[in-house]
Amino acid sequence: MGEKKGNLVATILGLILLVGAVIAGFYFGGKTVFTKSKAINLSEIKKLEEAKGQWVSGDIEVCFREFYEITNSVNFIPTGKEHYFIAAMSNGNVFVIRASKKWYEKNFDKDTFLPKEGSKVKLEGYVRKTDSKYASEMQKYIKENLTLQYKPVYYIDVLAMRYGIFLLILAIVPVLVTIVFFVLKKTGLLDMEMNSTPGKILMALLIIGILVYGGLAIHTLSMM
Repeated sequence: MGEKKGNLVATILGLILLVGAVIAGFYFGGKTVFTKSKAINLSEIKKLEEAKGQWVSGDIEVCFREFYEITNSVNFIPTGKEHYFIAAMSNGNVFVIRASKKWYEKNFDKDTFLPKEGSKVKLEGYVRKTDSKYASEMQKYIKENLTLQYKPVYYIDVLAMRYGIFLLILAIVPVLVTIVFFVLKKTGLLDMEMNSTPGKILMALLIIGILVYGGLAIHTLSMM
């Protein structure tokens, strides 16, 4: 009796956590993906904190090469790298941005730091708070190399749309899996012998799906 009660409690707690994770994924993913059209023009604000948790846009005139890199890991297993750059805007403001190396190489000359095409590069990103353990190191570099008194408490995330979409995928998948489970149960396919060919295929797909989903979840959460 006690064991059954314990299993029931564990199942309920698991479901609560799963539902909570799905709701959080829809909320934060949706908030990121569907609010881009409301981006605030950087010329309208003095400090990034005025637009925290919102999209911003502006024109970059100069973007210096990567000055800071963060390697994320779980139990010493690398889960992703973050690359940070310093961008000088057309109105004279300077901001720290997170972007991919490909984004930088596509838009800026690595020697002159100027746009490869035209005089400006359109910047669109989501304002996030910088982890305090990295903000001080970034500030030290900026002070020593650019002689600027600037502490990047907030940064502009150029990769926000990508990870917003990933969050939505992570939220949608459990819902789809639940629907598929009930369909398979209703049609009797869930009762097939696992040693049969269809059973082995289903099991292989399930294992692959779990691995892919787990990898995406770990990577996305480590980059947020």
